[in-house]
Amino acid sequence: MAQFIDRGNVPVAARVTGNRDLITSPSVLRWVAEGKVFQAGQGCESTAVDCGVNSATIDETLPTFSLQAPPVGVFVVPLELKIMMTDDGDTLSNWQICFTKAATLCATTMKISGTAMHHVSNLNATFNNGAASVALYTPTVSALTVADYISIGKGHSVVDGTTTGKPNLGDGASNVKTYCFLGKEGLPHIMANGSAMLVYLYTATAVSKWTTYIQWAELTANDLY
Repeated sequence: MAQFIDRGNVPVAARVTGNRDLITSPSVLRWVAEGKVFQAGQGCESTAVDCGVNSATIDETLPTFSLQAPPVGVFVVPLELKIMMTDDGDTLSNWQICFTKAATLCATTMKISGTAMHHVSNLNATFNNGAASVALYTPTVSALTVADYISIGKGHSVVDGTTTGKPNLGDGASNVKTYCFLGKEGLPHIMANGSAMLVYLYTATAVSKWTTYIQWAELTANDLY
């Protein structure tokens, strides 16, 4: 055993390797234990959400789901996003995942309005709910310019018609597409000052239906190191 100074400046015992490197648990496990990780989505048998766009291209002001950081004080780190298609509308279904600048740094200060998702909870049952960030479905976003956001994911179903076969959304023959932001998707995104993750789901000639699952951490500066 060895000692190190914890985040409260208190010397505590620590486990070390043979090279005297500290053995620590992954940050995300500590965040869960401290009640800083949240999840939102549709519950058992919840009605899937219409993508809401009958167009060959997305309407940038009409994402299907969004996750937005508060204006001040909290860093939001997306951990996982699952989008699950229950009906593709018998036509090609598309998705696009975008991250924006801070709200006030957009060409026009970005505002998101819409209906809050019903199911929001803390991953640690000993803590109350009450996530500070906003998980929405069927939101409306003020107009963005090309310089206001960047896409990290874009694709479409390979097979049309959920009644005739499993569409391929990138995870093999499946109707589910998963993004793991602390894993294979690369470095984590740290959202602050009203920046947002926008999820666009759309079809060319008919409305597809989707459910979603979002998992994120709400942190202060001391939680990031």
